[in-house]
Amino acid sequence: MARASGQNRVRPDTAALYAQIPRVEAEKLDRAAFELKTPKRDLIAALVAGYVDPHTPEGLEQLRALSEQVGESEVPLPPRPERRAPARAPAISVSRASDWVAGMQRAIRAFAKSLDPPEPLVRVTLEGDEHVFLQQVTPGPGDDFVTLTVYEAGEDVTRVLLVRLEAIRKVEILGKPPSAAERAFAFRPRGTGVGFASGS
Repeated sequence: MARASGQNRVRPDTAALYAQIPRVEAEKLDRAAFELKTPKRDLIAALVAGYVDPHTPEGLEQLRALSEQVGESEVPLPPRPERRAPARAPAISVSRASDWVAGMQRAIRAFAKSLDPPEPLVRVTLEGDEHVFLQQVTPGPGDDFVTLTVYEAGEDVTRVLLVRLEAIRKVEILGKPPSAAERAFAFRPRGTGVGFASGS
């Protein structure tokens, strides 16, 4: 087994020293050690022995003056990654149901312009061939459902249905009621908007 050289052997009367110093002073120490063929630890020990006297007020005052000349040295920190604000979700998102309702409202408004009065009837065919006449329609609850407010045939009342979009088989826009019983079943489409809520 190879023996450690005398230069790298740890002396029993020494203590390890590690310090971050300004690069300029570190380069001076490297150059001095190279020119004098002397280990840097011996140069540091000689400088401390010759200039560092912490036991007297005069020695401390000299050290204080030296440290003020050198200035405060800090270890440079690695650059921090730029902080980016987390992307925010859109304040308003158009659901599938909202998009469907908005499209239907536009189609009904376009058809109603040809009528006098502009009050078409909207007949919706649901699963099981159930037919209802719309009074109003709004999107939701959720992305896949719509809320249908429908007339009850022969009665002066309305009914509210929560229907999945896939359950709507057909939508018919009628200019005239099929019979006298449906004469009052007019649908009044919204004037503007994208179908988030119903209104006349």
